[in-house]
Amino acid sequence: MSIVVNLQSKAKPETTTKLISFIEEKLPAVRGFSGCMQVSICLNRDSGDLLFYEKWSSKEAHEKYLLNIQNNGVMAQLMSYLSDPPTVNYYESLDI
Repeated sequence: MSIVVNLQSKAKPETTTKLISFIEEKLPAVRGFSGCMQVSICLNRDSGDLLFYEKWSSKEAHEKYLLNIQNNGVMAQLMSYLSDPPTVNYYESLDI
């Protein structure tokens, strides 16, 4: 059963353009990571609110991805563009 991951944060106003470029550069690696089924990114340019909507094969697959980007420095790079640490919520995808 797949899961939906909702990750929310806020971009620093002065880094929005660089953040978008960073995400564009890194997105293929996310989508190619084992267990990743879908990733969509939404940004409210007025408020800086950032939403990652992701679908993964399992919570464990997403946790492996998070560990990977923590170990290779990508998470630290992402955090440099954010004014708030992200909140991560997991949802079970219901087949109804």
